[in-house]
Amino acid sequence: MIYSLTWVSGSAASILLLPVYTRYLTPSNYGILEILAYTNDIFRIILISGINIGLARFYYGEKDEEARKIVISTGTAFVVFSGLAGYGIGWSFNSELASLILGDSSYFNFITLSLTILFADLVITISQMYFVVSKRPVIFIIYSLGRLVIGICANLYFIVVLELGPVGMLYGNIVSCSIAAVVMTAHSLVINGIRINTDLLKKMLKFGFPMIPAMLCATAMHNADRFLIRGFATLASVGIYSLGYKFPYMLNALILESFNRAWAGSTMYEIAGQADAKYQYARVASYFMMFYVFAQFCLSVFSISIIKLFAAPDYFSAHQVIPLVALGLSFHAFYTFFNMGAFLKDKTWLLNVAYAPAALVNIVGNILLLPKYGFMAAAWMTVVTYFIFSLITYFSCKRTLSISFEFGRLSLLFAYAAGLYVLSSLIQYDSFIPEIIKGICFVLLFILAVVFGGCTSKNERKKGMDILYGLLKSKKT
Repeated sequence: MIYSLTWVSGSAASILLLPVYTRYLTPSNYGILEILAYTNDIFRIILISGINIGLARFYYGEKDEEARKIVISTGTAFVVFSGLAGYGIGWSFNSELASLILGDSSYFNFITLSLTILFADLVITISQMYFVVSKRPVIFIIYSLGRLVIGICANLYFIVVLELGPVGMLYGNIVSCSIAAVVMTAHSLVINGIRINTDLLKKMLKFGFPMIPAMLCATAMHNADRFLIRGFATLASVGIYSLGYKFPYMLNALILESFNRAWAGSTMYEIAGQADAKYQYARVASYFMMFYVFAQFCLSVFSISIIKLFAAPDYFSAHQVIPLVALGLSFHAFYTFFNMGAFLKDKTWLLNVAYAPAALVNIVGNILLLPKYGFMAAAWMTVVTYFIFSLITYFSCKRTLSISFEFGRLSLLFAYAAGLYVLSSLIQYDSFIPEIIKGICFVLLFILAVVFGGCTSKNERKKGMDILYGLLKSKKT
């Protein structure tokens, strides 16, 4: 759980700094940075070649400490050479990449800066993996938070003080990533040395490389819409869409990551040995989805207020994206439960079945709809894509473990959330306070609908009241 602190801190910082960034970065500037970030995600998957995945497998596979050091040094050496090769190739074609990715070859300097960040980030990834597998959480946290603080200070200096726009953001990231890469890699190399075992490297690549196609398909499913929006609309549309996407995505990551660390790490397997395991799985899925949909519903009904609070006026239309992405991610959350059979029956290859068709649906749908409907087509395709993704996962994994999920009351849950959101969207206020009050009223209506509208049983309501009464009583004492 301690390793999640860095992600939570980084996410909180990025949200809190949005009022500053969106006032110094135009939607087009923000769009450029988002496209570059997602491009680096693709390059990272290819250049790291699954070494980060194989690192833990081969590290724990060795009992001798010296052999473990060779695993780390071999992985580090490969990533450094791979990163340098990738940087060299990218730099040689920076104008062509700028034209392809950003639509204008004059942005070649953005590509060069972004490749620098990519190289540093690759090296950091391996160093972070070492601190994780060697169980050094304090060092991991210190370096990660140090990098975050340096990055914030550097970004504010280059963007606010020097007013360098998106270039300033890239400079800030280069400063923080470079310092972190040098310090963390030096720390790792002092302990593990500089050695390369080519036979071990082949085994690590053989283990991790087959996962690249699935990871690329997953990336396409999640992020292809940004590139297509740039192609069929504008960079400004990418910026507005990405900002709206950010809020439900971060909420999704916060809730799911916290839950999955306990669920996929141990609880799911502990329940498997019990006589009523399938019943418990269905109930856990229902209760989790009730909480998850409630959280995304709250975000949706307050979307206008959130965008007004955290973003400059140029980004206001981003509020339209939030509820659709929230709905799509709610469908995607089912994946956590639909894939249980693949884990429990050792058929993990089934986990990748849904990525390619879902990615294809996302790409084709956006190509057809973006020219006419703009970035809102991408938001709607997010809903369709994640629904299809979870549906395919459900049917592909169903034979491994047949669970009677409570689709009846879960359908009601989604119906109440969608219906009440539509009603709330018909009532809008220019003033901040009335908009907040409206949101609170609809949140209370949603709670009443879920509790008394068929989503919960009488026995569950009684247990809920007992728990609430117990909490209130303990506070008084």
